Amino acid sequence: MNRLRLCLGTMITAAVLLLCAGAMAEIRINEVMASNGVYQDGHAYDWAELYNDGAEVSLAGWYLSNDPYQPYKWAFPSGAKIAENGYLIVYCAGEGKEPMTDALCTNFKLSADGDTLYLTSPDGESTVLSFGTQFGNVSYGLADGEYRYLEIATPGSANPTFGFEQRAQQPVIETAAGFYANGVIVHISAADGAEIHYTTDCSTPTRTSPLYAGPISISATTVIRAIACAPDQLCSAVAGATYFINDSSPVPVVSLYTDNTYLFDNSTGVMVKGTGRTPNYMKNLQYPCQLEYFDENGQLGICQMGTFKIAGKTMRTGKQKSLAVYARKAYGSDTFDYPFFEDRDYDGYSAILLRYTNSDFKSTRLRDAALQELAKGLGLYYQAGKVIQVYLNGQYWGHYNLRERANRESLAQWEGIADPEIIDGVDILEATGVLDEYVVYGSNAEWKALVDFCKTHDMNNAADREYLLSQIDVDNWFTHAAYAMIIGNADANNTRYYRFPGGKWKFMVHDLDVGCSNGDDLVVDLYLRRKTDKASSVPHWPITALLEVPEYRDAFLTRLGALYQALPTQTLQQAVDAANAQIASALPRHMERWTAAFIQAMAGKNNYLVTNTQEALLYQQYSIYRLRDKTLVRHPWYLYDLTQSALDVSDADMLRYFGSEKPALIEVPAESWETYKAANQ
Repeated sequence: MNRLRLCLGTMITAAVLLLCAGAMAEIRINEVMASNGVYQDGHAYDWAELYNDGAEVSLAGWYLSNDPYQPYKWAFPSGAKIAENGYLIVYCAGEGKEPMTDALCTNFKLSADGDTLYLTSPDGESTVLSFGTQFGNVSYGLADGEYRYLEIATPGSANPTFGFEQRAQQPVIETAAGFYANGVIVHISAADGAEIHYTTDCSTPTRTSPLYAGPISISATTVIRAIACAPDQLCSAVAGATYFINDSSPVPVVSLYTDNTYLFDNSTGVMVKGTGRTPNYMKNLQYPCQLEYFDENGQLGICQMGTFKIAGKTMRTGKQKSLAVYARKAYGSDTFDYPFFEDRDYDGYSAILLRYTNSDFKSTRLRDAALQELAKGLGLYYQAGKVIQVYLNGQYWGHYNLRERANRESLAQWEGIADPEIIDGVDILEATGVLDEYVVYGSNAEWKALVDFCKTHDMNNAADREYLLSQIDVDNWFTHAAYAMIIGNADANNTRYYRFPGGKWKFMVHDLDVGCSNGDDLVVDLYLRRKTDKASSVPHWPITALLEVPEYRDAFLTRLGALYQALPTQTLQQAVDAANAQIASALPRHMERWTAAFIQAMAGKNNYLVTNTQEALLYQQYSIYRLRDKTLVRHPWYLYDLTQSALDVSDADMLRYFGSEKPALIEVPAESWETYKAANQ
């Protein structure tokens, strides 16, 4: 076997290979990316590229490492080889990280602050590459015999013939982004010696983009993106600004922009179905973007690069689509440091969610927002949020809810946990109605083991019960289940729960688009009954086992009854009214934008014909009328009746728990859509 013979432990200062006397290099570290912001197969792992300038080489017995004291940190798998004059990409994923499909993934990461990479042959001889601070999404590799920053990364192919030792400073867009009447003149400046290149179509500017030769006149809503370039320097990071012309918003605005190919291209765009068997919006695609947030006064609060992807499951199929936006260190910072939500005492968010209401799209558009808000003060984690309008690549995209992303970082902030190892060890699960919990983060192994334990043990046994109580925060579950039943969350399968290492399982308030339902005993059934045919999919199985113990059955009914009295129909109606008032000013323009999609969504509902924007707006109000004046007034009867039936509670005990006798079933004949429309047009 031909082998590269280099001195073990030799370090290359400024990324220069040092060869032992008489050695001939056949395999080299050709290029690295230590601050990757481009996602492949759902991952943005750093990578190293090897090049073989000799005959094909088997990599059995070869190793990669970033630790001089552990040169054998990661071994190439059996069968790995590098072709004659070929390139090989190795992704530096990290310990325990999910591997990419059909890719080599190491058990260590590279540091963007500077690192050293060791390639060790079976002889114990090593090629060593050291590099300093890396820029986001910029590779570092051989160019004309020297290691330099490369303006265009070339994984799997020949490097450019030139590179750069320094990067130009980001240009300054001096004219403030925001809302302008009639038009605006935009001024941009850069450091001496640098040229400015810019785009107005949201594409990422390059050296070939239009040259800034003076102030730019803007007469329509436009996104400007700009870079600074110098002949002897790597082009700068991208600066961006949105200018809204003859426009205004009654609520805060998020402007998100990226290359159009990432949004609407049939091959790569996440907002379209595409031409493949799997729709583009169902793939785990994530792309770079720029995000601006303008407060309720139209003032720019934050402008930051990050990445985005389509969020949710069934909501992906809707026209509008929810978007998750992530802060990434590769683009400057791994948090959005801005106080988006007044009811949070922290302002560092690893991700935010631009959420539309898929299940409630053709109905009230407010259930989730109203019921998340109502959950404040219960001690449960809920997603902070507010009403916003979204512009996508300068186009008005409609009414959304800006939400805190329910991820490990936000849960850690809620719990007051700062230790990175504990944060990284969290398990976040979601029940989806199938035989396995969906793993949002971490693993479901310990939860499944707990479910199996409850299937085979009697909670009336003190030792068995003590073990269950050591695993689940029962007080949290009692409150969560009681609230879900009070608000009639008919999508009880769509429930999230989590546990940090050393802690107990807890439940969070999550996805309440189909809340405020009644007549469907699924809510009560999943929370209070044990269904063996779906036992492994029901997240409440361990607790329902505990409810067989009289002491805990009594404690839960006490909690449920107290919440029943604290949240009467009138309070639920007030929450609906408050949420309706918040979205009222944003809805007319939203409905105008999405009238066609709304009409299409209503096409199969023959009794609810909608033909224009005015009727679409009116139907939303009709949906709220049916919710607050029919569904909610009937709900106390259903909750009382189904609880009593599920747990076989006597009339006397129900009176003791709920503070009153069973309420009357109030049947309010709701006006038909046609009657309501005729009366309110």
